[in-house]
Amino acid sequence: MSDFFARQQFIEALQRDFPEVMAAIDPDIEGGLLHLEVATLARHAQAAVDAGEVTLVRRHFRFADDLFRRSGPELKNALFVSYLEHLHFGGHRAYAEALLPSALHAGWVEINQYLDGLHGPSQKLDPKRSA
Repeated sequence: MSDFFARQQFIEALQRDFPEVMAAIDPDIEGGLLHLEVATLARHAQAAVDAGEVTLVRRHFRFADDLFRRSGPELKNALFVSYLEHLHFGGHRAYAEALLPSALHAGWVEINQYLDGLHGPSQKLDPKRSA
C-alpha cells in the first residue's frame, strides 16, 4: 500500500472532516470523478473565503494542505487544477491568501504562474508575496 493519498483516502478524509462537502457531492454527477469531487471542496472553501469566515477558511486550508503534502500524482493534479486554480483572493478576500500554509501557497503561486504564462497576467498573484 502506498504512503500517498489517492481518491479513496481523499473521500475518507472528506467524510470525516467535511461531511457537509461530502453531502454536496451528487453521486450521479460528481461521484467517482476526482476532479469534480475536489472542485466541490474548492467551492466550499471559496464560499468561506467570500463570507470572511476566517476560522472555517483556516480549517479548509489546513485540510487541503495536508492532502496536498501527502497526495499521490492523481490527487496532486486534482488539487492543482480543481482546487488551487479556483481560489480567488482579490478585493475583500485578500486576507485569505495570507492564511494559506506555505506548501499550499507555493502550489497556488505555481499554478497561477503557469496560467499567466499561457494567458497573460491574471492579476491574482501579489508580487510581494509570490517572489
